[in-house]
Amino acid sequence: YSCRYDLLAHVSEDNDLYVPAGTYIVDYKTKARIDEAALSAWYHDGELKGQALVYRENKLEQIFGPLKGIIVDIIGKQKNQKFHRCIIPVQQKLLDEFQQNLHYWNTQVEEYKKSEYKKRESSCLGQYGKCDYYDFCW
Repeated sequence: YSCRYDLLAHVSEDNDLYVPAGTYIVDYKTKARIDEAALSAWYHDGELKGQALVYRENKLEQIFGPLKGIIVDIIGKQKNQKFHRCIIPVQQKLLDEFQQNLHYWNTQVEEYKKSEYKKRESSCLGQYGKCDYYDFCW
């Protein structure tokens, strides 16, 4: 497992950030608008779960201490810019589930690579361009 952290931060007991003391992964995001959907989605974001999983699997707690959570700093790009901070606690049960899901889907991808499944180019090209496996398939 590997990733790139924006920042690893240790918050001390005497902070004035309204953040409980501990070690956090800090991630910076921008959104066109800050609304309820933009704020609640971070609790289920795969990228953030993956970053917490990397922290655990690479035993970074031995270096930086136990991971308390993830801080997501969001800047809204609307005319009157807004700032919001989400503090997401790390839940080991959710990380275990996420790791199982990753294993399952990676196994599925490997099985599809071995088989001669029916290829549909329309499924491989979308609004964001080619899928990650486009060159393998075509």
